[in-house]
Amino acid sequence: MSMSIIPKTNHILETHRDFSGGLCFSLLLDDISINQAKTFFYKDSYKNPDPIFVDLNKFSSDIISTTGKIGDNFFWFPDSWHGRNHNLLSKKTCILMVDIENKNTGIFKINKKKKFNFLNEIFKYIGNKPTKLLPHLFYCILRFKLLKKKIDSEKIIFKRLILKNNLSQNFSISKYLKMIKPFKYIKVIVIKIIRLIIGDNFFLKLKKIVK
Repeated sequence: MSMSIIPKTNHILETHRDFSGGLCFSLLLDDISINQAKTFFYKDSYKNPDPIFVDLNKFSSDIISTTGKIGDNFFWFPDSWHGRNHNLLSKKTCILMVDIENKNTGIFKINKKKKFNFLNEIFKYIGNKPTKLLPHLFYCILRFKLLKKKIDSEKIIFKRLILKNNLSQNFSISKYLKMIKPFKYIKVIVIKIIRLIIGDNFFLKLKKIVK
């Protein structure tokens, strides 16, 4: 649980993802308008490739902002694309944020006495990597295509309870792959390799010089 108080600022939190297998909710403690620095998120984007691999301008119509009156609540998945707007007004805005994390996603220590079947073990490793392209794609294929009925019937921990007739939750492999920009993918891989070779400290210094 955390409290977010944002003064007037031009700073925004870029679009990103957090842990999988959990739930977040935001409780507005002020009346908040579109220009007052609160969380925005992309509807159903947990099925999409990570933001760094795609063109975000194509998804602008899917953005939902946490604006409203005092006491309004927003429930959303933390591995959906989300960020934070700037605050162009003089008034500070306050919001209570609660992260309900799944104990079995690797963030907490797993109870060794608890038994896991084969699928649990798989999702333990790929279900908490929403920012990794290949693990996330593998997760989506298993969850929405290959093992949907089995996962639903066994209520495996690394998935979401989805109504069988909710067509908006369907996952398309071809659509997923079409979203990916090859140049961005190659750029991310090259940067990761360079960072691995030269180390984090030198990489951050080099990044400041390049900017």
